[in-house]
Amino acid sequence: MNQWSKISLKDRFWNCVDKKGPVVYPELGPCWSWMGATDGRYGIISAEGVLKAKAHRVAWFLETGAWPTPNALHKCDNTICVRFSHLFEGTHRDNMADKAAKGRCHNKWR
Repeated sequence: MNQWSKISLKDRFWNCVDKKGPVVYPELGPCWSWMGATDGRYGIISAEGVLKAKAHRVAWFLETGAWPTPNALHKCDNTICVRFSHLFEGTHRDNMADKAAKGRCHNKWR
């Protein structure tokens, strides 16, 4: 048994969160930045039998008691943000629509 198996998911999660993150959109307030391990883009943490759960999905789970279906998307566009109020549930299509609405579409084929 390693040292981390004795610490609850909630405690391990919050030990890796900096609540003084950047403000991407002023109306949302500051992001809560994941300071733990990443996959190069998203925060990751072992959770509920998942070896590498995305940290923002774990934030959703800790807040609601259920995993986001199908995905947890970022209102703030900051992939390491885990602030629940910055997240919303949606599909890949919803994510692409949000991206287009915010002007984040970059089609390299144009």
